[in-house]
Amino acid sequence: LNHRRLDSRLHDVDLDMAIMALVQAHTDGAVLRTSSNSRLDHIMDLAPKRAGAPPECVPTHPPTPPSLWAGGSARTSPRPLSVSRPAP
Repeated sequence: LNHRRLDSRLHDVDLDMAIMALVQAHTDGAVLRTSSNSRLDHIMDLAPKRAGAPPECVPTHPPTPPSLWAGGSARTSPRPLSVSRPAP
């Protein structure tokens, strides 16, 4: 909500702001903002500074190696993928 150049076909910023105001009204201000000078200033309070180190983001499931995708990689597959249409 705080960034410009949102795709207006996918986002209606005024509707998004109305939803955030409704959430704030029904949760007694449970959602906080992390920066100032935005459209969110009049809707929500500023979050307090976090003490200590930032949280460490560790994936819960390691990514699948490409060699296991669809039964093998293109180099080891007996038939490479074709991107052209067959002849009529």
